[in-house]
Amino acid sequence: MDDGNPLIGIAAVGNGQAATLMSVAPTVLSSLNITSALTEPPMTRAMVRRVVVLELDGLGWGLFQQRAPLLRNVSSLGNLSSALTAFPPRTPTGTAMALTGHDMLHNGILSSNDRTLSQPTFLEIAEGTGLSTVWIEGDRSILSSETELNVDTNGDGSVDNEIFGSLIDRLDDGTDVVLAHFHSIDDEFHRTGSGSEGLALAMSRIDSYIGQVVEMLEASSTPSMLMLFSDHGLHDVSGGMGEHGSFRHEDMYAITAYRTFGTHAVEVLPSISIIWGGSVMEVMDLEELEAMPYLEESYAIRSSHGEVTSLFRGVMVHDLIELKAGSLQFTSLTFSAGDGFSLSLPWEWAEEGAGTIIAYRQDGAPLAGGEGPFRLVVPQELAGEYNGQYCLKDVTKVEVVA
Repeated sequence: MDDGNPLIGIAAVGNGQAATLMSVAPTVLSSLNITSALTEPPMTRAMVRRVVVLELDGLGWGLFQQRAPLLRNVSSLGNLSSALTAFPPRTPTGTAMALTGHDMLHNGILSSNDRTLSQPTFLEIAEGTGLSTVWIEGDRSILSSETELNVDTNGDGSVDNEIFGSLIDRLDDGTDVVLAHFHSIDDEFHRTGSGSEGLALAMSRIDSYIGQVVEMLEASSTPSMLMLFSDHGLHDVSGGMGEHGSFRHEDMYAITAYRTFGTHAVEVLPSISIIWGGSVMEVMDLEELEAMPYLEESYAIRSSHGEVTSLFRGVMVHDLIELKAGSLQFTSLTFSAGDGFSLSLPWEWAEEGAGTIIAYRQDGAPLAGGEGPFRLVVPQELAGEYNGQYCLKDVTKVEVVA
């Protein structure tokens, strides 16, 4: 962790199973059967009674791929994904995104100088339902939330072993939701760079901690989830050291992983969230969309790469919105993709008979990877006109604007 320039932040975009770190909070809350207004879909629908969340400061996706043999216990969890963090990629900004489920323009942490959250963390939401929670930190708090602090009592230059000791104590006493923040990967990368022996030792030590936590959860009769995330990555700089805070892939791509114990995760079907007034009105999965009346027609999509005509099947946007929002007067719709890109269209483009659909099949088959599972398809008004810029791929959200 370090303090950087207070750049004005923007919400990061992402890819993969967890597009951004905003997926962490809804996954934790959903697994505990806690309803929230968060708009990001959870990574799993497993239901558990205890959640253990480990924040591995500085473990970027690139570093994980580079030195994966040192992280065998992390790799064995499965459900690994890259996830984009906030910009600037700093500890307070990335941590706030993960813990609140909100981007930095809404959670109040725009830079590494900010500490006061404007949204509750998943710990606070869980505590409000009567669950016991704890945030285990090093020798200082990252954000203005209640934390259990630790100091380097054995003088080895790292507080991680003390954090691990506190984590084991909390697992033993049955705390429902535990967050432990480990710092040594970030600390060693800053001091000695990505290829150093010191960083290798720090990563191996963290991985051994994770292995011991896995053993405890496997032996427990309490259905549990272990969730990992990092706040940012780092890149090498001159002098054999590391740094972060730049808009580059080494810094921006973090990592998430999870595993459930004593329960069976429910398969997460692809879904679309319908949002009204900033809150989720409905989440519809693939099976629900397939059960609705559909339109199947040939659509020509023209872009700078040429024109391709395909047979698309999908739900008319008009039908989808009116089914969930009724006959309210709308002005526009904002469609968001899994990588964070969004597109706004006037409501007239989605009115009955306009032919605009959320497609889930193309030429008789599910949409190919990168195209779907859902795609916005907007017909050409005139033959040969460009409409590819409106046919958004991998649609995950539709926001209704009155």
